[in-house]
Amino acid sequence: MIYGEKNRSMRRDGKGIAGSIFIRCDWSDVDPLYDPNNLGLPVYNEPWPGIPNLRCIGVNTDESDRAPGVCELVAEYSTDGDLGEEFFSIELEYGVERVDITKGYAWETAGTPVTSDISTDVPVTQMTITSKVEIAPDSAIRQAINKLNDRIFLGYPAGTLRFDGGSTNKTYDDSGVLLSANTVYRFTIKSEQDDSIVLTWNHEWRPPLQARDIDGNEIIWQNIDNAQSYYTTDQSKIATPVWINQVTGQESNVAGVGGWDKPIINGKYRYDSCDFATVLNLTKAIGDE
Repeated sequence: MIYGEKNRSMRRDGKGIAGSIFIRCDWSDVDPLYDPNNLGLPVYNEPWPGIPNLRCIGVNTDESDRAPGVCELVAEYSTDGDLGEEFFSIELEYGVERVDITKGYAWETAGTPVTSDISTDVPVTQMTITSKVEIAPDSAIRQAINKLNDRIFLGYPAGTLRFDGGSTNKTYDDSGVLLSANTVYRFTIKSEQDDSIVLTWNHEWRPPLQARDIDGNEIIWQNIDNAQSYYTTDQSKIATPVWINQVTGQESNVAGVGGWDKPIINGKYRYDSCDFATVLNLTKAIGDE
């Protein structure tokens, strides 16, 4: 026999709503057999009265100390994981990756140019966004994968956020009804820094271009024969490459100086761009475009 509700409680946070309903009934109603369909007791996945997205996630039963034979039942409800709750969470993981950005530098003591490959650890940030959606956005993921943000998104400048892919996790009850679905989106944030420009995923370090002679051979500064071309007594140049801007008439050739640049072919960069907020249906942050 159900004696009625004792009270209800409800709380709200950034992920939705949670609530509890306290009911008194006979202990024989729950032990040895809990039969909510016959008794009208709370049922797993049953909605809170008047709030269809707030569903029962569990039922606790205790026999009253003050009234033997009476059950004090607590039904817990939550929208966390429910399909109707629209929110997403962001997780950032910080680390380093190795790149070569030193060709074109000069050695501090010798003054000679750096021509060897030197690995440099630079910061890298992995971002994971978890969003609650009912249907896995397969077409949206295919449309956005391996592309860059075409505008400020979540505070990151255009071109600095690369979408690496996604996955979906779905939960069903024992009758096959879809209860929840979480879609995870994975991004990598461009972390190299330059004071003069915003470095995007389409930027790469371009080493200085070495000059070549008429036969296509790379030219080296020499101190052996002053009657030959590119003779020098400058200790920082001897046996080092002649950069293209050190050739007479090519002094203004920017290819002779290493720097950040964008590889391009047929007018296209390595990575295309898209509007992640629109394509992936993700909420914008304050200040996004």
